[in-house]
Amino acid sequence: MRNLEKAKAQLEGCGVSTVIENDTLYVCIEDVQLELAQFEIDYRSNLFDEEQKENYELEQLEKSKELDMSVVSRNWWNNMNEDNQIWLMMKYGYLTPFDPKRVKVAEMIKMYEAEHKS
Repeated sequence: MRNLEKAKAQLEGCGVSTVIENDTLYVCIEDVQLELAQFEIDYRSNLFDEEQKENYELEQLEKSKELDMSVVSRNWWNNMNEDNQIWLMMKYGYLTPFDPKRVKVAEMIKMYEAEHKS
């Protein structure tokens, strides 16, 4: 992505209407178009890059939390005997056949969190 496009995306993310014409970025205010200076385009482009990096890092953090939670809940689930697993499935209203091997990770996480909330 070029600096013009990054600056445009960053400004539009802030609710500012923009247009690119002839390799020039314009900010639209009502029916007037104002040309942005190169230093402002560079600044907005850098802001865009920082926001993208921050969003990526947040996504990675969320993925790692989900992974950690799936490992924790799976270990918790696998350390129970089958009778306890079936009892928990009934307790939390699973209408599937009570086969603990068919419980999905997302369901394990929900049961784990419900059992461990304080």
